[in-house]
Amino acid sequence: MPHRSAPMRKALLLTLLTVITASPLAAAAQPYDQYRAEQDRRREEERRRDDDLGRRLRDIDRQRDDADRQLAEARRQRDEEIRRTQEDYDRRRSDIARNNHDRRGELRRANEDRVRRLADINRNYDDRVRDHRNRLRDIERQVADARYDRQRRW
Repeated sequence: MPHRSAPMRKALLLTLLTVITASPLAAAAQPYDQYRAEQDRRREEERRRDDDLGRRLRDIDRQRDDADRQLAEARRQRDEEIRRTQEDYDRRRSDIARNNHDRRGELRRANEDRVRRLADINRNYDDRVRDHRNRLRDIERQVADARYDRQRRW
């Protein structure tokens, strides 16, 4: 066997020591790395789910705001139609009084027309309010479903 120098022996021992100690460390580190990767994947999935839930809740809030705006518009339209109906009735009443016709029959017909129009206006408004409530109920159901999905995934 040829003579080996001290640095050569030192390098050989370090290489052997590295090979002997590295394989158990690598074997021990591999499951830990897999655990960390799994944790990172789960965190990313939770973040994505939270983002999806936030997006769904924002969409639901937007729908609720739209429904509220539509209801306010329906109220405004109803009030405007009632005002116009009352003005028409007042105008007809004054025309009838000016012309001195059979006032009682004309006034009664004008009042019946006014009452009928007001009933139609209120019925239309009630339909819109019912639609609004149904839409809000659907929106609340979507909110509950979104929250339930989030809780179920945890």
